[in-house]
Amino acid sequence: MARSGFLGRLLPGAGLGKGEDVRSHLLIERIDNGYLHIRGHGPRIVLEATGVNFELKSHFEQLGLLEVMAELLQYLHDPVQILVRSRVYEPDEYFETLDAWRRGWSDKREQRERRLEEYKQKIRVISRDKQIKDRRFYLVVPFTRAPLDRLREPSPDEVSTQLNAKEKQIARILQRGGIKLRRLRSAEIEELFYYAYDPIMARIQKMRSGAAPATTIEVTPLKPDDVISFSRRTDDVREMLVPSVLEVGPLHIHCQNRDDTFVRTLYLQDYPREVTPNWLRDVLSLDYNLDVSMHITPLDPHRARTKLDANERELAGTLAAVSDDAPTARDIQERLEDISHIKEEFR
Repeated sequence: MARSGFLGRLLPGAGLGKGEDVRSHLLIERIDNGYLHIRGHGPRIVLEATGVNFELKSHFEQLGLLEVMAELLQYLHDPVQILVRSRVYEPDEYFETLDAWRRGWSDKREQRERRLEEYKQKIRVISRDKQIKDRRFYLVVPFTRAPLDRLREPSPDEVSTQLNAKEKQIARILQRGGIKLRRLRSAEIEELFYYAYDPIMARIQKMRSGAAPATTIEVTPLKPDDVISFSRRTDDVREMLVPSVLEVGPLHIHCQNRDDTFVRTLYLQDYPREVTPNWLRDVLSLDYNLDVSMHITPLDPHRARTKLDANERELAGTLAAVSDDAPTARDIQERLEDISHIKEEFR
């Protein structure tokens, strides 16, 4: 299982801890009112998106989806993160989800109960030979400020206005492709982290959400002058999300909970020259828990052109020096063609 960049990425200047305690590396400052506050990088919202089976679409529908994603990328003037979470479900864990749905049924209960039992039997038969997978898609949208405003703390109204506008615009674009968005509440964001850092315990002990059934406890003091008080959700959120049994090693994170679990992050540092549609399919089809995180940061046109010019001059000089090495010269020539194409797009 790989830890996603959303949950484990170490950003510069965030004041990370230097010890082996995982919590000292956690960037979460707090989670409240549906906003995730990252230490040193401000608030952001997490949007859950419905999935679309690209392969089942017709050719024209696939082209339409690609146009929608192109429009989304063109709209983005600020960084955004796309997180794909793939989970392998145990049958019993999947049935717990079904039971949670059942509690919300109000009418035709007997018929629904009977169909649920039939469905469970089918799932048990299928799961003998195949694994049950659950894929979730998320967009993490940060609050951004102009460079001159970064020393000033934004007001809650500024944060709410900007992020609400971004959410509506992104939802409008993706709706054209049949993709719906839903903003996660605070408890759901906490669950997202909890499941990433401690998946074994997450299956056993669920975090309480706002919609979970509540239990009322009435107590009477032993003495008339005794004072009884209760407090909830008062601890550091990091204590709740990350268990103390996690140990940071040089190559992985070791979770010594109910079962030993080893977590590792792989960073993709280079892409092929040409990427085919649906290139993530084979990765997400792997039969184990996996988080794939993609960070998209728009480039400043002026800075990008300056960097392209510098790279072009450097590659042109290298090409002249390796003219006798045909494979290397061909590779450099392809890079120069790519730079020329990108510069043409900037005009």
